[in-house]
Amino acid sequence: MKNHISTLAFATGMLAVLLVGHCGDVRAQATIQSGSISGTITDPSDAAVPGAKITITSHSTGQKILVSSSSTGTYNSGPLGPGIYTVRVEAPGFTPTDMTMGVDVGTISPGNAKLEVAGAKAVI
Repeated sequence: MKNHISTLAFATGMLAVLLVGHCGDVRAQATIQSGSISGTITDPSDAAVPGAKITITSHSTGQKILVSSSSTGTYNSGPLGPGIYTVRVEAPGFTPTDMTMGVDVGTISPGNAKLEVAGAKAVI
């Protein structure tokens, strides 16, 4: 009887080792396949611009993602595939601005924008 219990204990232990080892293999296969764009929208005095409309367009697919800046002027695109994107920022009373930027896997690309007051003329 002792031999049977020892064999059962050994088999149970081996099963546990195999299951733990298998779970490790599954975790090792999970990889990051996206990046993102994150930034702050400000006005000429560096004050935050809340509620700005941000349109992020993929050059390769044409897919558009729409987000808005928070009360502190920040925004984040969420996960994006690697590639080149155009980021258009619009807010009432400001001139729209476009930025072109690349997104790489596992990185957060900086997408800060300083908006100019609509109708403002540069003085030289």
